[in-house]
Amino acid sequence: MTPFPFLRKREADTSGQSAEAADDAFPTEVADADEGTTFFGNPLVRSLIAASFFIILVSFAASFFFVIRGSDGTIVLHFNVYFGVDIVGSPWQALLIPGMALLFLLLNVAIAYRFYAVRERVAAHILLFASFLAALSAGVVTAALSFINS
Repeated sequence: MTPFPFLRKREADTSGQSAEAADDAFPTEVADADEGTTFFGNPLVRSLIAASFFIILVSFAASFFFVIRGSDGTIVLHFNVYFGVDIVGSPWQALLIPGMALLFLLLNVAIAYRFYAVRERVAAHILLFASFLAALSAGVVTAALSFINS
């Protein structure tokens, strides 16, 4: 048995249907492979949303505990290797990074839900993966801010 069932040829079944007719019906069968699965019932959708939300939650916690709570005046918001500190700002501005990642996640989940409802599952998965990458980027930036401001 091949690990990719959509790549193998279908044999004629016992109902007398020819192999060519069986091959003609095959692409719709692949497209309907997850027909009964709801949006939040899909394991890929659940894992991408959960991982993104967890990373954003950790970013909020790191922003609060390492950046905001430890400073009273201004904090470094951007550090460049060549020029040093470029941008300084208020401590609350460190929350904008995970906040924008959360907004991006919520918008993409809403759009992906609509795409999934009209059977554009690949587009829905791409949107959710983009949200995961944005959350991961926000986590890296928050870690850098925590390191620079501690």
